[in-house]
Amino acid sequence: MVRSPQARQALGWIEMDVRAARLLDIGSGSAASFAPAQSGAPQEGNAMQLSFTTNNAIYVRYFVDAASSTLYRQLSWETNPRPLAQNLATSQIFSGEDYLGVTQTGENDATVVRVLMNFSQLTYPRVNVGGTNFFESFQLQTRITRRLTD
Repeated sequence: MVRSPQARQALGWIEMDVRAARLLDIGSGSAASFAPAQSGAPQEGNAMQLSFTTNNAIYVRYFVDAASSTLYRQLSWETNPRPLAQNLATSQIFSGEDYLGVTQTGENDATVVRVLMNFSQLTYPRVNVGGTNFFESFQLQTRITRRLTD
């Protein structure tokens, strides 16, 4: 079930971590791996990895698992990520932008992180999918900047 308090709490965790981060990368990832978006490519993806020192071996990773439509938060020393929000309609929820909202194509200390989460599910799961069925959907979006830059 889509719960807006759960989704708002997920955004709260993301906001707190982005503001405290020293290193920030957006790209593609899972519980097992992370690959930052290449320089020259749009800074977008299903994952974001943050480090609070200049040691990028200690990190917090957020990622959306497309198979389960779930947003996870994982600390580098944990083996099992924690689910934060479920029923995401899309997996590409992170992007790095400039102050005008234009998606960046390279790393920048002044990156604004945009998080756009679209949620959708059947209101009555026992009803067949079709034009007359009811869906519950909503969207949460925020833009966050880091407090600390190198």
